[in-house]
Amino acid sequence: MIPDNFAAIVVSQLADPFRIGLIAALIYTTIRNFGITGWFVPMAAGLVFVAFIIAVTMPSGEQTQFAIISAGVISNTIIATIMFGAIYIWRKFSK
Repeated sequence: MIPDNFAAIVVSQLADPFRIGLIAALIYTTIRNFGITGWFVPMAAGLVFVAFIIAVTMPSGEQTQFAIISAGVISNTIIATIMFGAIYIWRKFSK
């Protein structure tokens, strides 16, 4: 069941500097190992792992773990998409 303040949870997670740092490190590692592992499976597994590990280690208040993890996957995907877009634009115009 989706809580009433699900959008507020996602928005608050989008501004979490720890989450942003973990996703930046995940993207850096994925880019460096692209030739060996590909990019889709490591990124998908990493985004879910970051959402899970933050939800388990941080206090969640009255929200369920499932709601926090699912909001984390959504916010992680948004953050990663923005970062990949910035990398694409930077590589496109730095030639």
